[in-house]
Amino acid sequence: MMDRSLSSEGRYESVHRDARDERVVRRGLDGGSDDGHYAAIAPKFVQLTNDVVFDDLWRRSDLTLRDRSLVTIVALAAIGDDDQLDFYLRRGIESGLTRSQITEALTHLGFYAGWIRATSAMTAVTRTLGK
Repeated sequence: MMDRSLSSEGRYESVHRDARDERVVRRGLDGGSDDGHYAAIAPKFVQLTNDVVFDDLWRRSDLTLRDRSLVTIVALAAIGDDDQLDFYLRRGIESGLTRSQITEALTHLGFYAGWIRATSAMTAVTRTLGK
């Protein structure tokens, strides 16, 4: 687990972070993702996404980045959001998930969210991570 401390800016920060975790979290919408173009058209959207989602939610200590990645991948697959899956599949691998763990979670999902959703997500895995 990561310890949390309150920064001088009133923001909670993790004080014991794995270097890989820090690199993954810092790769928000304007930090090297395919979605970096959003900064040009919606800078406030990018700021809120980075500050709230990536700098707060993803840094909370109750779940590891690996676990958050798996939850996010499965949630996106369950709602059929294939556009966002590519980014989070790469993020999941960077966070320590294996392809086998991702596909096992998606197989499990197929029985709860539907086979079509799981199949679409498997297609995204193949497209993003290769065969």
